[in-house]
Amino acid sequence: MTAALTLCKCQSFRVEPGTLCAWCQLDKNGRRFGWERIDRDTCPRVLVGKSCLNYESPDSFGSCWCGSRLNDHGNHWRDSDGVEFIVWEPYGIDGDRLNVVLAAAAAEGLDVWIDHYSLWHHRTTGIRFTARTQ
Repeated sequence: MTAALTLCKCQSFRVEPGTLCAWCQLDKNGRRFGWERIDRDTCPRVLVGKSCLNYESPDSFGSCWCGSRLNDHGNHWRDSDGVEFIVWEPYGIDGDRLNVVLAAAAAEGLDVWIDHYSLWHHRTTGIRFTARTQ
């Protein structure tokens, strides 16, 4: 007999007793580094005070570079120094798509850091965007 599902501590998902939903586990993983998840907004343009191009008009959806297939498991975080950043965590990175994202990020005044470590899953890659500080 299976145990009855209970609400996760975020009160959004039903989980096995004693376990966390994926979002709560992500928050727990982030706290190990002193990170706090701000929201699930994944457009790096917000880091430089701009809005996502997808929402500028009813006809603009799909026009922002944040719609890249590399934007998987994305989240908006703040580290212990108060620095905000966006992390995308795709399972793989295609060179052509990466070149498009890197060029767009540079044009927006963003720095990009790519790391093998991911909070989402051990098979994903972390792509971290921060506002350029000069």
